[in-house]
Amino acid sequence: MHTIHLRFPWSKRAKNQTESVKVDVPEVEVSKTAMLETEATNPSLCGVIYTRSFNRPTGLKPGVSVLLSIHSWQGKLSQLQLNGAFLSVGEQPFAVDVTEQLEQHNQIELHLDPIGVIAPNLCGEVCLQIEA
Repeated sequence: MHTIHLRFPWSKRAKNQTESVKVDVPEVEVSKTAMLETEATNPSLCGVIYTRSFNRPTGLKPGVSVLLSIHSWQGKLSQLQLNGAFLSVGEQPFAVDVTEQLEQHNQIELHLDPIGVIAPNLCGEVCLQIEA
C-alpha cells in the first residue's frame, strides 16, 4: 500500500462565514482558528467546512483502489464530498473507496458540526491510500 498524506494547504471556514483561513491537517494548533472565535460567542459552534484540492495520483493501473482515509476529528462528520459528489461517512477512523470518483483535478469538502460545546476540528490525518 502507498499512502499520500493530504496536509497543507487546507481551507477552513465557519459555516456562517465567507472568509476562510489556511490550515495544516491534522490541525493541532488552536491559534490558527482564531478567526473562528466570534459570531456572538463562538461561530465554530455552528460548524466548519474544510476544503482541499489535489491532483489524481499518477500511474494508477486497472485493479488498483484508491481510498480516502480520515483518521480522526472532533465533532460530527456531517457531510463529505469529492468533486461535488456526496460520499458516505462513517465512524472514525474510516476510509471510503474513491477510485471511480477521481478526476484529473479533485476537491474534497468536509463538513464538521459541533457536539455540545466542543468545537469541530480536523485533528487527524487525511490521506489517499493506494491498494493493489
